[in-house]
Amino acid sequence: MNIIEIYKDTVETMWKNSETFLCVFDDKNNLLADYDFCTGLKLMQDEQDMIIFIKDEDLIAGRWVFFATKVNKDNISEKIQVDGKKDGVQEEVVFSDKYPWSDNCGPGNYVSRKERQERVSVCISCPLFDSKNMTCTVDNVLILESTKSADSFCPEEKWGDKEAVMARAIEEAIKDGDIIMPSGVNGYPEDQSVFEEDLDKYLEGM
Repeated sequence: MNIIEIYKDTVETMWKNSETFLCVFDDKNNLLADYDFCTGLKLMQDEQDMIIFIKDEDLIAGRWVFFATKVNKDNISEKIQVDGKKDGVQEEVVFSDKYPWSDNCGPGNYVSRKERQERVSVCISCPLFDSKNMTCTVDNVLILESTKSADSFCPEEKWGDKEAVMARAIEEAIKDGDIIMPSGVNGYPEDQSVFEEDLDKYLEGM
């Protein structure tokens, strides 16, 4: 098995899975593919080093950038970025309808690779996108992570279904016995008035 070493650090280093990606770009700086620990990135270690790598056969040709957040033994986070390149003929990436994050990263509501890529394309073409950090400048969320989830939506509502996501969240909260109140909403106004009247009477009697 041929591997491509992406990054090497000490064995004490930990990685934030939701903030660690390898992105491949073409000559026009278009994102061709991205990989995380669920879809291609792997770890191996010896007595001294922790190495992040990817199988050569899994990585498509193009300029790649490794975006990551690592945490040292003192629990201090550090963002890193490493550039590299894989030579060869750039091939078109074919997206299946499989749900790789659900298969490899545990439970959750995920979209397919194809839908996720459509979402990413919308983000990258958006003027609110920060290409250096791969984040949305509206909510400072890493788009490579947020676009995976079926329970997320664009803050500008360019993808995802905000109403459906909120409805699912409320349904889950009710099922779990929790109460969700939208920001700025304080129950029913008439109930609040009755509560305040009762409180005033109670305080007068003290």
